[in-house]
Order: sequence, then structure tokens, then C-alpha cells
Amino acid sequence: MPARSTLASVKSEARLRRRRGMLTSDQAQDAVSIVELKNLARSMLPSSSALRGLILSEPDHLPEAEVAIKVKVYSKLLYRELKSKS
Repeated sequence: MPARSTLASVKSEARLRRRRGMLTSDQAQDAVSIVELKNLARSMLPSSSALRGLILSEPDHLPEAEVAIKVKVYSKLLYRELKSKS
């Protein structure tokens, strides 16, 4: 299994480098990891959740300003999903 985690780490780093290549130097320096958020979505949200699918479809690193905007959208979707369950 260590080979798998190493491969995942290498792939994640490659995605980050590609993503940073598309960003300005200031944006690349402000990149934020959303890996923990993705792990939380995997563990806490049902596989049928639209919010879970949305979060997991994002790259592992995003510009700080983009994360701030997306978190607002995610929270609205979360409240909507919670409301529909009750």
C-alpha cells in the first residue's frame, strides 16, 4: 500500500503544479489546500449528495479568493440539503 499513497501524492503534486501553471505568481502563492474538506465530504456526506460531488470535483488546491467564494456556496448547499432531509 505505501506505493499507492506515494503514487497518489505524486499525482496530487502534478495536479498542483499544472494548476499553479495556470495561475499568476501571486495566485500560486495564495493557493489553499482543500484536501481536508474533501476528506470531510467523503466521510460525512452521502454518496448521493450534490454537495459531496461538487467538492470532490474540485482540484486539491485553489486560490485563496476562490476558496472563500466557494465556501459560501458550499454552506448554502449544505443548509439546503439538511433542510430537505427534515
